[in-house]
Amino acid sequence: MSVTSQHPSLHLRFATLSDVSKITSLVLPQVSHDGFHDYFFPHQDRHPRDFASWWRKYYRDAILRPYCVVLLVEDSKKNIRGMAAWAYAPKAMRGDVDGIPEPRGIDIAKNSWFEVIQRRIYAWIDTIAETIRPNRCIDSNALQEWRKTVSGMSKRLWSGKDRVHWYSYEYFTFNEDQEKIARPSPDNEGLASPLLHWGTQQSKLDGVSTFVLTLISLRAMYEGLGYNVVDEVKCGPTRCIAMKYDK
Repeated sequence: MSVTSQHPSLHLRFATLSDVSKITSLVLPQVSHDGFHDYFFPHQDRHPRDFASWWRKYYRDAILRPYCVVLLVEDSKKNIRGMAAWAYAPKAMRGDVDGIPEPRGIDIAKNSWFEVIQRRIYAWIDTIAETIRPNRCIDSNALQEWRKTVSGMSKRLWSGKDRVHWYSYEYFTFNEDQEKIARPSPDNEGLASPLLHWGTQQSKLDGVSTFVLTLISLRAMYEGLGYNVVDEVKCGPTRCIAMKYDK
């Protein structure tokens, strides 16, 4: 999947399981002590392997989940320069929703016998591993609180004409030398724009709304791209906003 932008050498593609380790290595420095995830991972320094393991599983499941896509943007040397996760709801929450059309031009139902069995095997392995040795870096109560908070927000936002929508819940850009990670800003918008514009373009194709779930610190950047704040939630010391594309 090629893209056209002010960076003509960039290439957009869907991530596969072979990308999980690389994605995790790029994201970990950003989410470690970023002021957002500390509430959920209070023991990350004491158990760094568990911290990395949680994120590997998180991106593995995102890649395998029906009606979700993890997009990567690469440069001409095939270095990963950015990543975004998009989900098509409500099918991403429950794939057998009646009356909801399939997204156009892409097959992301992931309902082949192999994909179904693959997800079941991973779930079985995860259950056994967690029983033998639970992840020691997380605060399970905080994560459960966050899930309830997001669930409440989704009930407020995603009804009526907005019931069917695309939303992005992960977005990172990575700098050229792959050593440091930079959050999106007006300076690197050209690098990351294919990742953001993919969702708005797909939403237009499907005739549905577009949302992002993001940190308050990124509000100005998204407003510059045509998004407006429609909800704000708090979980412990953590704040997050939902924004809707209105152009």
